[in-house]
Amino acid sequence: MVRRFIFLMAMGVMTSACSGSGTCSPPTLRAGDGTTACSTAKAYVTCTDPGGGGCACLSNDPSTCSACGSLSGLTCHNVCASDEYAVSCGGLPGGGPYQSVPSNCHAAATTPGGNTFACCPCS
Repeated sequence: MVRRFIFLMAMGVMTSACSGSGTCSPPTLRAGDGTTACSTAKAYVTCTDPGGGGCACLSNDPSTCSACGSLSGLTCHNVCASDEYAVSCGGLPGGGPYQSVPSNCHAAATTPGGNTFACCPCS
């Protein structure tokens, strides 16, 4: 079965405090020069089901992904380490300009639409 991944792309900046495991609170990334800011969260969570389907999203709960909706039987995990936070930068072509992923982060996934999910070290 072909694996499907649904990516949640939130273009607003999430500023709520982190919850769950880990020691890192994500910062608010402010955009300048007319760019759209990256979104931040505690975790970049990927979930898969027994049939090979799945979903992924930024989440402040490292054990679940709201983008999965009513999918059941999922196994979820945080791609970022406990001393990292997650960012989502970019978006559909023509919708920008978009803020770039911070230079001290490592890419976790990129969508066909141009959105990059990355994990960044806590400061």
